[in-house]
Amino acid sequence: MLSLGSPPPDRDVADHRWLMGYVSGWMYAGVGVVGILGLAIPALRFHPGWQLGLAIAVIAYGLLNILDVPRWGRRPMALHIASMVAALPLIAVGLWATGGAHSYTRPVLLLAPIHWGFFLRRTRTLALLCAGLILMYWTPLLYSQVSPGTIGTLATLSLTVAVVAAALQLVRRRLDVTEQKLRDLAQLDPLTGLLNRRGFRAELHRLVGSVGGEQTAYLVLLDLDDLKHVNDSYGHPTGDEALRRFAERLVAGARHGDVVARLGGDEFAVAGHTREPEAVDRVAGRLERAVCGELDGAVGVQIRATTGSAVAAAPIVDTPAAADALLRGADQQLLANKRGRRVRLAGAVDAPLRRSA
Repeated sequence: MLSLGSPPPDRDVADHRWLMGYVSGWMYAGVGVVGILGLAIPALRFHPGWQLGLAIAVIAYGLLNILDVPRWGRRPMALHIASMVAALPLIAVGLWATGGAHSYTRPVLLLAPIHWGFFLRRTRTLALLCAGLILMYWTPLLYSQVSPGTIGTLATLSLTVAVVAAALQLVRRRLDVTEQKLRDLAQLDPLTGLLNRRGFRAELHRLVGSVGGEQTAYLVLLDLDDLKHVNDSYGHPTGDEALRRFAERLVAGARHGDVVARLGGDEFAVAGHTREPEAVDRVAGRLERAVCGELDGAVGVQIRATTGSAVAAAPIVDTPAAADALLRGADQQLLANKRGRRVRLAGAVDAPLRRSA
């Protein structure tokens, strides 16, 4: 059962993957430009053909990422990681082509752990990639003589890779926590913990848009009756407790997969899918019975609800319009039921008066 707010997860993950590709594109292009600039300095020409070829290839790949030709938002994260792993041998070749242990490209390679640390959530994956990059840093030992000073530089760079990646991952985790808190503030009702109106509308659009086959979407609106009387007679803390208790009972009475929300004040909503549109009135009655009862700790306070329900008409062509129609239909039935309840209550009060007369 979904009672907490969150943006559509597929869209969120797709945006994350797209941004990974976009940022890495600029990184690749930047490294390629550095490689070409090195050719302009005679002292930095070691293997000019390899330098130029690798630089052009890296710039081209970077531009493809910037233009989103690979459509990274639609690709699985495993493919992103595979592309990062595939780049490690190219880094070793690039180091060799630009001077080996004395390569001027070594500092710019620190962009890689910055990128990985910010975007990768799994510490093990990050650690393995950083270990691979550190091994690439040390490959010049296989084909050239290095001084103790060079070994010290390589060791410092290796340590820097690990520290930078760990620090960026820590920063990203703190940002994730802050982002989730902001989402909660934007989409959750602070009193009950349910979705608020904004979060509920997003989930209702998702439910209506995902209707298929014999399924259709339904909506039940519920009003907590006599909340003003409870607030006036027992105080607002008791009224707040009535709302919280109402929300708990509503969540317990809803079906698995239903979306539960507090739309504001004393108005709540439950939405979901059903294969039996004619049974939605029974669902509303069951929810109405589920929330009824005395309020714990407040003798004489009865929690009751008035409901209104609606079913999305098929076929659904326009999702926002269908969601709005659901809300209007359920709200109209809720108002009609409220008027009917007032008439019944008025009749129940007048009957003894007429008999005594």
